[in-house]
Amino acid sequence: EEGRNMLRRAWPRVCAASAAACAAAALGVYSRAQGIDKAKPDRLSRWEARWASGQTRWHLPYVHPVLKRYLSILLPEESTATQPAVLFPLCGTSTDLGVLALRGHRVIGVEGVPLAVDQLLGAFGDEEPVRHRLPGLALRTSATEGAQGERIGIEVIEGDFLGLSAESLRALGLSLVEAVFDRGSLVAVTPQDRQAYCKVLSELVKPGGRILLVSVEHDAFPDGRLGPPFQVKEDEVRQLFPGFDVRFLHREDQSAEFRERGLSHFFEVAFLLTKRTNAAQVQSELEARLQDVALQASRKGEISLEIGNVRVTGPPRVTNVEVRG
Repeated sequence: EEGRNMLRRAWPRVCAASAAACAAAALGVYSRAQGIDKAKPDRLSRWEARWASGQTRWHLPYVHPVLKRYLSILLPEESTATQPAVLFPLCGTSTDLGVLALRGHRVIGVEGVPLAVDQLLGAFGDEEPVRHRLPGLALRTSATEGAQGERIGIEVIEGDFLGLSAESLRALGLSLVEAVFDRGSLVAVTPQDRQAYCKVLSELVKPGGRILLVSVEHDAFPDGRLGPPFQVKEDEVRQLFPGFDVRFLHREDQSAEFRERGLSHFFEVAFLLTKRTNAAQVQSELEARLQDVALQASRKGEISLEIGNVRVTGPPRVTNVEVRG
């Protein structure tokens, strides 16, 4: 209800922001207006084309049911005076950001399509001057007035998510986050960019922080495409986030909705990932264990084994140990 009320209040702003953004898109002035001068990756250009043509059927006009259902475990200390920062990667115009901001959280989105950022900030409140810029990145903010007259704001990093790091986050005046809601983000990334995406996301989360991840499982589309959204199964989630404890939450059958798009099955799967406070120690122990296994196996001939982000190869003894991610 809170999300619907916010949308009703903000609808005139959404229309105005959309019109202005479309005009800007036609003139190609987004990045210049925001001072972003870094060359834009082709993957962002493809998403810009989708936004410009209105192909955004993945967006919901209400709070996502998974976030609503599991908010208390994503933010278990929500009632405390210090509210955690919540990150929304590849956020688009998600209603979830505004709803959590109105609940008192510091909300940070990341979005590479300026049109989406314009719409999101315009819908929430009045956009403020850009405070921080880096090559390819700009921190944009919008604020509205709360019930008690207080300022409530949301912050959105406009730029390529894969260009982020803990260092650039600090340079933008932000800190590592305590929580992440990833719905439609990991599954939107192409398989070849998936490991890089997870490496960046992992780096932006504080030790002990949580990621509420919504993945999907489905067969190929009728034209042979695998996505987006791309399937990411549980075993791969565990491999992509080796420094996190992964807890399966639920698996929901949404096949009926997607059969009209030619899929035989479609499942939405939710996980809670908690970053280990001793992630460096865990990684070190894993490397040591793998080297020991490799040394024993090398006596029997050539080996090649991979667990998580660690690959060990050796013919017939260990000749290379590579730690990836």
